[in-house]
Amino acid sequence: MNTPCDRNGQPLNYFFCREKNRSKAASTLYGILNGIVADKSLNCIEIEFLRNWLEQQEEKKGDFLDLYDAVTMILEDGIITKEEKEDLFELMKDCIEYSDNFFLKDELINRFLGFLKGIGADGKINQTEVKMLKKELDNMKDLILEYPFNIVYGRLEKFLNNKNLNLKNLEEMHNLLTEITGTNFTKDGDAIGGPTALYSDDLSKKMEGIKICFTGSFYSASRTELESLASQIGFLPQKNITLDTNCLIIGTGVSRDWIHSSSGRKIEKAIKMKNKNIDIIISNEKKWIDYLEKYHGVKILLSFE
Repeated sequence: MNTPCDRNGQPLNYFFCREKNRSKAASTLYGILNGIVADKSLNCIEIEFLRNWLEQQEEKKGDFLDLYDAVTMILEDGIITKEEKEDLFELMKDCIEYSDNFFLKDELINRFLGFLKGIGADGKINQTEVKMLKKELDNMKDLILEYPFNIVYGRLEKFLNNKNLNLKNLEEMHNLLTEITGTNFTKDGDAIGGPTALYSDDLSKKMEGIKICFTGSFYSASRTELESLASQIGFLPQKNITLDTNCLIIGTGVSRDWIHSSSGRKIEKAIKMKNKNIDIIISNEKKWIDYLEKYHGVKILLSFE
């Protein structure tokens, strides 16, 4: 069934994927709160991070209205008590439990991405938060080979095995979490995050004739316009990822209906293809724009530049 979409490929019907969106927001906040309170404190940046998350949500009804009220009360005094945290988690469990079409794996990934956002919300990560991160990963052994657990686990194990967790390593770990979540709150004030620098394969000169797919929201042009342009310069645009897809370009903006906070189904498929040694380029909007200008003389500006 074809669903009417806007210029960025977003469903015009707000209730399309509504239940998944409710669950995604709740489970992400669950992780965010765990991450924020990992070091047993709540500073002004983390408070603003929570406020920003609250303001960027669209639905304020039923269980979610109670959730907003609970977060708002926390923001009033800037303290998360044990009782408030327990109440908040119960509310979030209700949002998740009574939402249809929500898969356990997706919930766990959303929660983990939220946790990563939470511990990195104040622009740094300390050793206490690293221990909490290790504990989170230990509790998710069944998913350790899945993205993004595998990337974080591999880097963390490298540091811990070498017993080398100095300031430089902590900074490197924070940068990794920022790349995975697409969130650098101290820099751009965005608590939701977008596609990340992890997806930045180079685009070479001789790419014409290959099959290309676009996903996400784009700041440079609509997805339809980008597909049309790609076709004009010799690419073969596809609507979905298939085994013969050669290139995936990810928009800078966040699609509200992506299953995970920074990784949609198309990205997930592309990553699995890479892991099976299938040759596919995964890159981002900025790289695509640079490629168009360098090799085809087409200049497009990102709206935030």
